[in-house]
Amino acid sequence: MENGRRACAAMGTAHDGDDCMARMKPYVAAMLAMCLMIIGNGCTMRIGQKAPGAIGVIDVDGTAASVQPGGDAEAETRAPKTPKPEATPDPNVGLPLQPTLSPDADASAGTTPDPNVGLPLYPTPDPNKPMVALTFDDGPSKNTTRILDVLEQYGARATFFVVGTQLEKFQEITKRASELGCEIGNHTYNHKNLTKISPDEIQEQINSLNALILTATGKEVTLVRLPYGAGIKDKTVKANVPYPLIMWTIDTLDWSTRDTESTLKAIRQEVKDGSIILMHDLYEATAAAAETIVPELIAQGYQLVTVSEMFAAKGIPLEAGNYYRNAFGQ
Repeated sequence: MENGRRACAAMGTAHDGDDCMARMKPYVAAMLAMCLMIIGNGCTMRIGQKAPGAIGVIDVDGTAASVQPGGDAEAETRAPKTPKPEATPDPNVGLPLQPTLSPDADASAGTTPDPNVGLPLYPTPDPNKPMVALTFDDGPSKNTTRILDVLEQYGARATFFVVGTQLEKFQEITKRASELGCEIGNHTYNHKNLTKISPDEIQEQINSLNALILTATGKEVTLVRLPYGAGIKDKTVKANVPYPLIMWTIDTLDWSTRDTESTLKAIRQEVKDGSIILMHDLYEATAAAAETIVPELIAQGYQLVTVSEMFAAKGIPLEAGNYYRNAFGQ
């Protein structure tokens, strides 16, 4: 109580001690209540000291300070919360991952049309460059495959004058030859000398093989090579074989020698622009010769083409009943 009176005196109150104490009671009560509120925090508040939690300050003159924001946990709970903005959905979520293309990458890669699609497998012969026609008689046979392999490897073509009895055994080989751009000509069904048989037999020799070739290749025959070259001037033969008759410029005699080097020598000694070269694809030695001569002739600048292609490039028409030994243009 004595302390209370001293406080009254300090405030310069003109009333007596009892009146001063009476007026001090509300403030003292407020102070006690304040202390009780903060005792839980283990703190003792004195006049003029800010309590932990910053809920308020009592000035020495007894005036209660305002409550500081954030000091009252209950007030914090009551304060309205600013709603967080909802995340915008990612339009790519759930979609397959796409590769990232660099600025220089071609977005149309893999869809660019192939400029070679739809073009012929082999180009048309250039009439301004030399060319020769390799021809093979009496096949097909197992050795024909080796010849086709080298022709395909170098983009070359040849003409095969097939025999019916062989075609019946190797139809797939003939089909492949045709698909590679090679020409399939008629060499009769079973290689008979047409000058020694009747007109009906001549026609049978030609027509039966034509049917086999059509079945194997889907193409009609346009050229004939007579067995042994016999009958090119025979009126009966020419009357019953209404096709151009193809002879040869170089006879390699491979059917006789069956020797690779002899075959190569014959070609090397006589070949020139417009030559028709005769070989036989029945023999291993001939297949081996082809594997050498094809790249060799190409290296020398020759185009290896079919008989029909060479004559067309040279501007020489092929007419039924006429025979042709070369395309020299004479």
